[in-house]
Amino acid sequence: MDLVLLSRKKLPFWEILLIIYLFVAYLLPAYSLGSTILLALLLVYCAYMMIIDADLLPIVAISLVLIVLLALFYTLLTDTRTIAQDVANRTTKQFTAKMYQYTSLYFPAFLFFRVHKTATRKQKLLLTGAGIALMVYVIVITWIYLIENPGAIKQWGGDVDLSSMNLAGYYFVYAVPMIISVMSIIMIQFKGIPRWLSIVAVILGIIFLVNAQYTLAILIAVIGVLFQIFRNIRSTLNKILFALCVIALSLFLPQILEYAIRIIPSKQVVLRLSEILDFLVGKGADGYNLNGRLTLYGDTIKAFLQSPFIGNRQLDFDGHATFLTVLSDTGILGGLPFYGLFFSLSRHTKKQLGEHKAQFGVVTTMFGLMGLTNPIHASLPLGLTTWFLAPLAIELIFKEDAANGKALEN
Repeated sequence: MDLVLLSRKKLPFWEILLIIYLFVAYLLPAYSLGSTILLALLLVYCAYMMIIDADLLPIVAISLVLIVLLALFYTLLTDTRTIAQDVANRTTKQFTAKMYQYTSLYFPAFLFFRVHKTATRKQKLLLTGAGIALMVYVIVITWIYLIENPGAIKQWGGDVDLSSMNLAGYYFVYAVPMIISVMSIIMIQFKGIPRWLSIVAVILGIIFLVNAQYTLAILIAVIGVLFQIFRNIRSTLNKILFALCVIALSLFLPQILEYAIRIIPSKQVVLRLSEILDFLVGKGADGYNLNGRLTLYGDTIKAFLQSPFIGNRQLDFDGHATFLTVLSDTGILGGLPFYGLFFSLSRHTKKQLGEHKAQFGVVTTMFGLMGLTNPIHASLPLGLTTWFLAPLAIELIFKEDAANGKALEN
């Protein structure tokens, strides 16, 4: 059997079902497979992809090596606070936990490479639609729950009942800005009903983030939308005018927020906007602990500078930002495979998207901002949206654009 020829056929039906099953495991906490089972499944799938497709072998193999190195450095250079000191095989469990976190976070990139090359257009549309439909489902049931239970997501960490109802926790909330960013591309690239539907989707997505009480996610979503609009404006003059408008509006942001606070009826939305306003005008926004966050980020950077090569074996605080804590915890030794993994997968994904790679560059920039402000290393929904749904949607958007005879300029 010629494995190369086999890899170039459309995806077999069983693989389509498996991918959709992984969507469920990633997005619906009530149907989680558990870390050990999911890690084993993902590694087996990686082995399958490397065997069936020689083109995927280098990038998948190198990425897995970097993940193993990162997990190894975490195991050797840090003391975990999440694994009991007297548990059996503590070192092995610490290594496995990090393998699970980073394999599951970046596996969707491997999945995109496989689907991008092998799946038919109809299969790509099916998978993209299935993933977005599951996200919309989680958003809707969470939103309904938040109407009666404001602030419920803030209790996500220890509330088993929320998980059993498949409500969106903070890991899911991290993923929403990525979908909002992709929807903003449609606002520019299409006309008529698709454009208006995408505008509504972007507005509703941001309102959901406000109700979910994640201010940084809101800010990152807005940044993503503005960059995508700027990136997709074709005329240089219009780009300059758009940039000037954004700068002008930013100067009046406190006044805009004050007006919104006066007219919006939702108490929860008003609360979030008030906290943002307080932070912007220097009042601290203590209700959301933004000042505390900034202090943590500063302490994390100081910890790295104190031991830049091997990191600090144990810190008495959590830096709350994956892209920073990996340096404070493991130093340059852990930082090299961590950042190498991120940049190599970003570069390879952009290569697959060709001339439209800049659209995905906005998404990875948002991912980086999220990692600089939040703990994203165990965020399965964020990994799925960033490394699979977003690039696949971008590919489909511009293939559709080209099919309609539009002149695409970059």
